[in-house]
Amino acid sequence: MISARIVRSFIREVCESRPPSAEGLKAMKLHRAALEERISILPGVLFSATGQYKNYIRINGGRVWTKTHDRALLTLGRLCERQA
Repeated sequence: MISARIVRSFIREVCESRPPSAEGLKAMKLHRAALEERISILPGVLFSATGQYKNYIRINGGRVWTKTHDRALLTLGRLCERQA
């Protein structure tokens, strides 16, 4: 369910948690912009001891999905487009 929403909400170059990464996406910059919108994501570099995954983000879909989550995902997609 979240996979389909991610595909609908993001630019084509962004893929759901299956590499390769989206070239040009700066996860830390996106993380800061998302926080300004009260959206929480994790930049991929937090999951690497060597600083890899700078172009990756982690989105948690472990909660009951609501329309608020849909809106946040669409906002996150727009934030990604601004970086492209």
